[in-house]
Amino acid sequence: MNDLFENLIFKKEDIIQFPDGIPGFEHHKQFVLVEVPEHEPFQWLVCVTDINLRFAVINPMIIRPDYNPPVSKTQLESLEFSNPEEVMILVIITLHKNLAESTANFMGPIFLNRKKNRGKQIVLDSDTYSVQEPVIRS
Repeated sequence: MNDLFENLIFKKEDIIQFPDGIPGFEHHKQFVLVEVPEHEPFQWLVCVTDINLRFAVINPMIIRPDYNPPVSKTQLESLEFSNPEEVMILVIITLHKNLAESTANFMGPIFLNRKKNRGKQIVLDSDTYSVQEPVIRS
């Protein structure tokens, strides 16, 4: 998998700034969102300064169309949204060889402002969702 990202080419304007980092990785603040056609519908959030730090992510609506994380305007202020169309929500996936065992972290959605390339992971204060939401529903 490292070979896939070793020669990663991106433009400066592709870099998503995470001013607070990602919980557990606070000192890493710059990522790019990478689409690999053979991995669809998954994408990769790859750290610009350390390509070994990357997260498989997915649009949570693909797994659970009713996903509606309870977040406040205050929590999203730093992303500087001007309208709802700028909002992109992703969740981190824990991938397993057997895809049926893979899970998604619905308790820590990542909000992106794709227009301004700013991101933030918000840990929800709710028991509505799980950190181990099944990716494949039976």
